[in-house]
Amino acid sequence: SWIEALAAPTAGARQAVSPFLPRQSLTGPLSLSPADTLDAVLRLVAYLCIGWTAATALREQRHLRQLAIVLVICGVFQAVYGSAEFLSGHQHIFAYQKEHYTDVATGTFINRNHFTHLLVLGLGPVLLGVLGAFHSETGSRCDKGGRRQLRDGRWSETLWRVALGLILCAGLMSLSRGGMIVMALALVVFMAHAHRARRLGRRLLAGGLAVAVVVVAALSIHGYDRVAHRLDDVRSASL
Repeated sequence: SWIEALAAPTAGARQAVSPFLPRQSLTGPLSLSPADTLDAVLRLVAYLCIGWTAATALREQRHLRQLAIVLVICGVFQAVYGSAEFLSGHQHIFAYQKEHYTDVATGTFINRNHFTHLLVLGLGPVLLGVLGAFHSETGSRCDKGGRRQLRDGRWSETLWRVALGLILCAGLMSLSRGGMIVMALALVVFMAHAHRARRLGRRLLAGGLAVAVVVVAALSIHGYDRVAHRLDDVRSASL
């Protein structure tokens, strides 16, 4: 029952082939493809080892800041490159002519889901950067140094907003259901945090209008029917 709830296609495949498999136990064979299962388990172990290594190596604040900067640079590059290739119709990965997912943005990846996964990794530091710009600007003093800090804070806030818009646009151009869901959740968490910090005002209104413009642009590029079909697939999968 839990396999059917978590992975309906796998449960369906097990039910389809179970009449033709020898009954070794009441639950049937542990895996329909032991080699693929072993491969998946080893990959999971490798990912956990990478995560443990990162958590061990990145202990200081400057290390986390450097990692965040790298993620943002990678995310913005992927967003700009993927959007440019998609909007221009060139649809290459550098010198490689794309053969799959040619109707969506994928950046330097073949699979659009891999593309949006990297965008989401860069989205988190971008949202934190926007909040940091809020705090630095509102916390500035009114003397000469405070005015300079205020001006620098506005510039940094503008850069963070540009990065946010680029990543959101590229995510919508990919039409990845998982990517759109995670980005929407990240924006909800961000706006909730901004509300707690009492910064809903004109800036969040401007941010909401910017997101609306991005959504309208994605609808005009892909067409309402296609975007609605992808979102309906999300609803059907959740049900």
